[in-house]
Amino acid sequence: MKKISNSRYCTVNSEQACKILSVSSATLYAYVSRGLIRAMGDPKNAHRSLYDRRDIESLRKNKKRSRKLRDVAASSLDWGEPSLQSEITTITDGQCFYRGINSSTLAETHSFEELIGFLNSETDRPNPVKVGVPTVDLGRPPFLRIFEVVSNAALLALSDCDAIDTSSLIRQMALVAAGMRKDSGEKIHEMLSGAWSDDSRSGNLIRKALVLCADHELNASTFAVRVAASSGTTSHGCLLVGLSTLSGSRHGGVSAHCKSWFSEMIARNSEQQKLEISKEPIPPGFSHPLYPEGDPRAALLLSQCPAPKKWEQIIRMVREERNVMPNIDLALVVLEHELQLPEGAALAIFAIGRSAGWIAHSQEQRLSGKLIRPRATVDT
Repeated sequence: MKKISNSRYCTVNSEQACKILSVSSATLYAYVSRGLIRAMGDPKNAHRSLYDRRDIESLRKNKKRSRKLRDVAASSLDWGEPSLQSEITTITDGQCFYRGINSSTLAETHSFEELIGFLNSETDRPNPVKVGVPTVDLGRPPFLRIFEVVSNAALLALSDCDAIDTSSLIRQMALVAAGMRKDSGEKIHEMLSGAWSDDSRSGNLIRKALVLCADHELNASTFAVRVAASSGTTSHGCLLVGLSTLSGSRHGGVSAHCKSWFSEMIARNSEQQKLEISKEPIPPGFSHPLYPEGDPRAALLLSQCPAPKKWEQIIRMVREERNVMPNIDLALVVLEHELQLPEGAALAIFAIGRSAGWIAHSQEQRLSGKLIRPRATVDT
């Protein structure tokens, strides 16, 4: 323990020191033992110590400053300020922009293949190239088929075998989701719509949905992908990380909750519906922290594929009772319902679309050369 040799220093007793620092006596003694606070014997009481007030004030200020920095860092991980630099997507003023262009505009003009090239800064994207179709259990839901294909590709890449390139892997994801055994050479939205629906609107709407789902800044799955990429994980492994995170009940898994919630609500009368809507939390498929005025992705899709009348009545009721608007999860579920797509198609569209952004983010993170490694904090 450092001793204060000069009694002219301004000192305080242990009670005063603990009060200034808002700590227990045990913590005070720990600071002294670590040399952070100097101590001296009390000349008036041989059984008591005095502590250097300058050290105490310096430690108090440092703790306050560190706490502020920790609070800022912690808040950035919970819908806070941007915490990573990226040129891919920006969400501002209630709109989502891919490399400076509104995603809703790109959804009207670009195919999904063109969008993959755009996000990855490729000026020219060749026409679709046929790829081999992996053997999967077509009795499984589309998302599980996608997961199996990416898992196998990640294993191949990990074992240094000749792994399929990531753009072709996205195409394989779409092929197995569509339940196809042979690549027809069509564009992805054409393959999916041809296999899934007889509705003439399906191709165009699926194309737009894929583009709108392609990226969304540092959402949970994309952040997980960037963490994996920062450690040197292969692009195939990064896609697998993205799919795993997307499957969570608070991310892509919301679509299943949204669908079941609407089914339950339709079976109730208006009074029961109002009572259910008033409960916390906000119903699945509504609200988005980054879009207080409404999710523009959902607005675009629902304007061209409106919800059925019974659903629309519930949507209006939620808007009136809770002042929230539909988000992309609900819009995808409406597409699945109205176009009579296979069960789970909403999540499959989300996964295939978002894979374009995952690839772009994994490449960008890898090029930065930085390892993402936050620190943990403990309340004191």
